[in-house]
Amino acid sequence: MDQILDKQALMDMIDHNADLLKELIRLYLANLPKLMAQIKDGVLKKDSSMIEQPAHALKGMSYNISAQKIASAALTLEKNGRSNDLTRIQESYAILEKEARDVENVLNALLQSAG
Repeated sequence: MDQILDKQALMDMIDHNADLLKELIRLYLANLPKLMAQIKDGVLKKDSSMIEQPAHALKGMSYNISAQKIASAALTLEKNGRSNDLTRIQESYAILEKEARDVENVLNALLQSAG
């Protein structure tokens, strides 16, 4: 399961509705920068209470579009926030940033090809 986004699972979930696909992608891409900024702020301030909720929201919306890798990275940060474990928070955030860039690129390409 090395893929950034399971396009087939996403298409099956939305019954291959191209308009719904475009809307889901637009909503995801609109919310991604806000959530990433909130998580980054919590990481920089070393404040676990500022990390848990946006990481949870990012995890949920990522699972909803079948983007497992970013969802998994967000889950790690959510757990770190919940348990107040900031020992590897910078490393966890770096992984999340990479996954966010990857999913953003894939979704933008998908949006372009969807017309």
